[in-house]
Amino acid sequence: MTFDFEHYLTLLEPFRVPAPPLPGPDARLAEWRWPPLRPYNGFSGELRVRVWQLQRFALDAGTLARPQVCSVCRSRAHVGFHNETYADPWNIIPLCHACHMAVHGRFRHPDAWARFQTQHHRSGEEQWFEMLPGTLIALDGRLRANSPSG
Repeated sequence: MTFDFEHYLTLLEPFRVPAPPLPGPDARLAEWRWPPLRPYNGFSGELRVRVWQLQRFALDAGTLARPQVCSVCRSRAHVGFHNETYADPWNIIPLCHACHMAVHGRFRHPDAWARFQTQHHRSGEEQWFEMLPGTLIALDGRLRANSPSG
């Protein structure tokens, strides 16, 4: 089965928030204090940290609201941001910690991922996470290939 990138990106559209003002050249961005991030969907760990910094800046400035409800399980506990495409820092998916770990753990545990998808399926609604395979997708490469400068 071929992954339908275009359809997947349309399922992510409802999560886009208005882009807040970017920090100026003299702004101090939050420092990443954890181990280096690995690439995700083809986006480098460095880019992932940069997006985190921009989102954190917007949160601290009050121009970005903290998510309240997980988009998968509807939990209100420990909800944070998840990005599928770091090419757009403002396409932010609200996920609770447990669902966030499941999304990122799908590569190591594809059978558990399939069970997770079944467990959280909502009848009559197509969900973004239901399209994600338990294998890597190169979303960054696909976006670059489709860009005008591509």
